[in-house]
Amino acid sequence: MRGEFNFLSIYGDGEIIYIKEKGFRPMPSPEYPPTRTWRTGQLQEGELDSLLEFIKESGFAEMADNYHFPGEPIESNGLSGFRSGDMFYTVAVNYGDLHKKVGASSYLTPDEGMTYPDMPYPMNELHKVLWQIAEYRTGAVAWEYIESSLLWK
Repeated sequence: MRGEFNFLSIYGDGEIIYIKEKGFRPMPSPEYPPTRTWRTGQLQEGELDSLLEFIKESGFAEMADNYHFPGEPIESNGLSGFRSGDMFYTVAVNYGDLHKKVGASSYLTPDEGMTYPDMPYPMNELHKVLWQIAEYRTGAVAWEYIESSLLWK
């Protein structure tokens, strides 16, 4: 995942908090330390209602709690296996009577950088909608370097 961690929260009043952490790969250094950006925004009541309606109608509540993908098939020198990854994608919904968390992990293959067709419906569609909310409905309010316990040589 290119050494990035993103955390998106959307609250019942439509408030959005989006935290982007990046710079963990390649190995951070004093010249290129990891950073954290805090972004905030607001969904209108109708937008929030539309998002929640999609989640309710999509079958999200009936999904398994976790999906693990085997990875990309590889063959080398007569040996075969799978290239695995360390990407994790989790959607948690705690609203009204819906309390559900669904995760997808391992080698998720991006499609044009915005969607992950490996993920089952509706996770792929939720990823696209939530990514658009995070990127286009929020603005940066704070930025900081992330302290690291790594020792640089």
